[in-house]
Parts: sequence; C-alpha cells; structure tokens
Amino acid sequence: MFQRIYRVLAGVKCLRVCQLLIIVISMVCYVSYFFYVSEAMCRDGSPTCCATEELQKHILGDVSANQPTSIVEDILFQVNSDTCKTFPNGDKKIWLLVAVVSTYEHFRTRNIIRQTWGSAIQDNAPGNVCLVFFVGKQQSNFAHWIQFQNEIHKYADVTQINKDDTYLNLVHKSIGILKWTHSFVPSVKFILKIDDDVVLNLPNLYYRLLMHSYQSKFIMGYVGRGNKPQRMKTIKNYFPKDYYSGDVIPNYMYGPSYVISGDLVLDLLTVIPRIPLLRIEDIFITAISASYTDAVHVGRCGFLYTTSENVDHFQWGTSFVSSHSYQPSELASIWNYSRIQSHHLSYSAIFLQQL
Repeated sequence: MFQRIYRVLAGVKCLRVCQLLIIVISMVCYVSYFFYVSEAMCRDGSPTCCATEELQKHILGDVSANQPTSIVEDILFQVNSDTCKTFPNGDKKIWLLVAVVSTYEHFRTRNIIRQTWGSAIQDNAPGNVCLVFFVGKQQSNFAHWIQFQNEIHKYADVTQINKDDTYLNLVHKSIGILKWTHSFVPSVKFILKIDDDVVLNLPNLYYRLLMHSYQSKFIMGYVGRGNKPQRMKTIKNYFPKDYYSGDVIPNYMYGPSYVISGDLVLDLLTVIPRIPLLRIEDIFITAISASYTDAVHVGRCGFLYTTSENVDHFQWGTSFVSSHSYQPSELASIWNYSRIQSHHLSYSAIFLQQL
C-alpha cells in the first residue's frame, strides 16, 4: 500500500516537473521568437527595433603608431558633482549614470529636467541611478555667475569642464563624460549621454538596458547610416576630406542620446588620444573611436532622432525611449501629460507588456 502511495506521489511530482519544464521551454521559445521578430522589424527599418550590428573597423587605418595627444589629460573638472557619492544603505555601486550635456546658461532647462524626468530616475530602477549635468565654461555676466554658484551649491549635480561652451567643443564634453566616469564611477554598468532638450521615457530605457544587461561593449541608440559627409567649411558639421575621404559616413549613433556600456569606457579613453580629433562629437565617439575597440552598435531601440509630434509616444508602456529638440516648456508639458495619462510600471511589468 505504501509503495502504491509512493508511486502516485512520485507520478504527481514528475508531472509537475514536466509541466514546469514545458512552461520554461515555452517561455524560452517565446522570447526567442520575440527577438527574431525584433530583428526582422529592425531590418525593415522600424524605429523601435533593437538589433546588434558590427562596426566598420579601423576607419582611419592603423593609428597605433600615432603619437598620443593630451586631449584626455587636458580636460579638467573646474566644478565636480557629488551626486553619485551617496545612496541608501551605503551602496555605492552605480547601475546607470545619466550624463546630461547642457550649456552653462541653461539654468531653466536644468531645473525643468530636475522637476520632470530627472525627479523620477530612481523610480522602479533596477539599481542605483544618478544624474549629472555637464557644462563648459563661459564668459558670462556677474548675475549668471552668482546664479551658477547658487545652483551648484544647492543641487551638487553639475560638473563643469575647462573648455569653452561652444558647439565645436561638444566633443570635449563627451570625452569629459568618459573621463569623469572612469575617475569617479568606474564600475558603472551603463552611461546614458543625453542632451538637455531630450524627452526621456525612463521605464522604456530601463527595459532596454535590462534586456542587454549581459551584453558587453556596446553603444545603443539611433543608428545613422548612409549619410554623406558635409564638405562645405561653413557648415557646423563640416567633415574634411583629408580626414576621411569616403563618400558615405560610417554608421554612428546620433548624438542627442545614446548609451555606452561601462566596460567600454576605458577602451575609448585609451584609443582617443591616438586618433585625429574630429569636431563632430557623435561620429568621432561612436563611429571612429569605437571602431578601434571591440564595440558593437545596438539600435535603434526606440531612440528617435527627429522630434516626435505624438506625445502619446512618451506614455509608459509604449516602445519609445527618447526624442529631442524640445523647448523647456515642451519638456514640462510632455512630462505632465505622460504622468496624467499613464501610470508607473515596474521594469518587470514593462518586460511582460513588451512580450
């Protein structure tokens, strides 16, 4: 009798194990199908795809013999943020650094970011997230200087580099972000480089990063491909022919917002001093410099290049991550609309919704 009961119980246990295996296998197949569909969408040009692409390697040829410049060493931090130094329970490990490229006099824009999406960076985040504004130096009037001093003392979230705040010096800010990251948060998992005119959908960003937590050395964003270099010297994105003679610019990530995995930072800082400087920030960092590392591109992942006129894109649960070229008042309006029309979702809920 006991043997019969044992066999029955064993059969029930085996049945449960088999059912569990079927569920696990089904989920694996479903996720695999999801990625296959995502890859197909990417090939079809969908802005919400998220596919890995190899970079063109060694775009400028062999640079190993080049005498290294002091471009990284020359970047100094005149004001240094303390915002990434304190977290609850003494946990200093940073999952994501949100590095906002701003202009010295954009006081209102920075305040709006702090009040809108910047105020929610820790909501439902898988780990510690910190936000730092990166600005350059500027010969401003005394009133602006006082305002800036008040800002850095009140918020402690601004880092200032020793380069003039001009469009052509944007590349120095991006290099400064890499240097600052390596110096102060070297174990960070991801860095989001983002301009201060960008609307950001945080839950979707976190979902995208979680999906790529186990991928190494990548740059994620909107991939620019097939673009022709601007050869007119009067254009701000002037691309000298003696720098690169190709008729098509190598694939790169558009500059308003892109993610660099933390394990790629030191590699970029190592190769940048040996590469002739190009003043077009996104191409120099994400195409030319990255081509001398083991980096891959992951795009487009919901990063929009053009301004989205559909505010519904920024509701929680949609697939869009970011869009740029908004005025400060528009940043606030979109944020407020999204908060009213949507509800906060945890990253696990977002994952299930995307499936």
